[in-house]
Amino acid sequence: MRQELAEAVHGKRTVAAAREAMVAVEIAEDLWNVYTTDEVYMVAVDLSACTCPDAQYRAPDEGCKHVRRVEMRLGERDVPDVRLDPTLKFHTQQGGSA
Repeated sequence: MRQELAEAVHGKRTVAAAREAMVAVEIAEDLWNVYTTDEVYMVAVDLSACTCPDAQYRAPDEGCKHVRRVEMRLGERDVPDVRLDPTLKFHTQQGGSA
């Protein structure tokens, strides 16, 4: 029930960004690699752009889950009240930055 409420408030991509296992590593100013279990995607935060198929083919208005994950990591996006991926939980407890 909590996940459904969070999806209604924040959207499915935002909830996925908070829950799924990902590691976001800054490689240059405003440029991040986001490591998932299967792939590595490059995110340009200032452009809300990502190399993932969702961003390339569907172009969601507020960015794909990888863009949203980096925004959460930076403290630029609210983190939904759901069970968090441990890596995101660690970074949000550290003040939102690396």
